[in-house]
This record gives sequence, structure tokens and C-alpha cells, in this order.
Amino acid sequence: MEAAEIKRMRTINECLALIKAADAGSELTYNLIKCLCDSSSVKHIKSGKKYIVNYDDLIAKLFG
Repeated sequence: MEAAEIKRMRTINECLALIKAADAGSELTYNLIKCLCDSSSVKHIKSGKKYIVNYDDLIAKLFG
């Protein structure tokens, strides 16, 4: 039996920090990622008011 792949789940702010670390000139915003979550364009979990985003899915959606 194969082990399940662990997805990289991050808050919106953590996703932004990772993207900005790779590309300091990135114009991505918190609101853009939040809108992608609200429209179910990226996989995420909502915990209270916090969005936990599948980082790999976000990268695939934005740059794939």
C-alpha cells in the first residue's frame, strides 16, 4: 500500500510569502487568492474566517 501524498496546505498570507520569496516583484494580492477560493477555483478549506489553501493547486492555477 502506498503512503498518501501530503498536500502543502498554507494560509493565504503564507502562500503570498512563498510566492513573494520566489518573485519579489509579484503583484499577487491577498484579495486575488481569496477570490479564487470563494469561486472554488483552487482547493481550500475554510476554518472559521481563515482560508487554508492547497498551495500546489494555487501554483498550478496561477502559473500552470
